[in-house]
Amino acid sequence: TLSPTPTPTGTFNAPYPITPEEGAHFNADQMVTLRWGGTGTLGTDERYLVRVHDLESGMEYMAMVSEPVYILPGGWQPVDRNRHTFEWTVSVAQVNEQRNVVSERHETEPRKFTWDSR
Repeated sequence: TLSPTPTPTGTFNAPYPITPEEGAHFNADQMVTLRWGGTGTLGTDERYLVRVHDLESGMEYMAMVSEPVYILPGGWQPVDRNRHTFEWTVSVAQVNEQRNVVSERHETEPRKFTWDSR
């Protein structure tokens, strides 16, 4: 009898945070760059979904990117002259043709950093 030959399938391992380190601090004149790694590649219908939560103001921000790096926009920086603590995660999102998130998986453990207000 013949045994079927298994068809290789691609695998994608969960992203993992690289920088900033847990508890990192950024001055008001610094930009925050989030970096993460992964051992697989994204499919054509996948994006990294970056979530950043300002724990002081309660504001939540999201961005979808194809590369494992994201520079936080200046508009996400607090403007109340206080230091804010932020928590960030990255996951892999499957998106449809309109770039709406259909599903989400492989979310990283949350990491925190502080960022001084402008």
